[in-house]
Amino acid sequence: MSNKSYEENILNSINIAIKYQNRMKIPKYFFISVGIVGLIGALQKIFTGQIFMNNDLYYLIYTIYWAFGGLLSIIYILIAGICPYCHQFQINNGKSHSISDNGITYTKGISPFIDYCVHCNAPLSKKAVMKQYNKKS
Repeated sequence: MSNKSYEENILNSINIAIKYQNRMKIPKYFFISVGIVGLIGALQKIFTGQIFMNNDLYYLIYTIYWAFGGLLSIIYILIAGICPYCHQFQINNGKSHSISDNGITYTKGISPFIDYCVHCNAPLSKKAVMKQYNKKS
């Protein structure tokens, strides 16, 4: 394989990964915004002793946002998260580990933070592409 063809493959893989990650921005923003609202509520509770979520209107808005946003994000991840290489859905790409008094748990689910395809192991982020091509060279 010539050096030019190798560089073209890298650039092509990076372009595919960037397009894929751009499709995943909407659910990423949703997941991050839910976390930020929870963090703001926790900080307000720590510093003022009150929490804005005690107000029924804020609680209702947040619940509706979480319910509809979560449902739409899951559907969006399933549709937009199709691998551009093998054209398979990225189901069970999110992993969670926890340790408690009762034991160790491991669960799989849906996540917008995808680096590799769960079926063909193709790199789906710029970082994963660079990591894969650095191993080859």
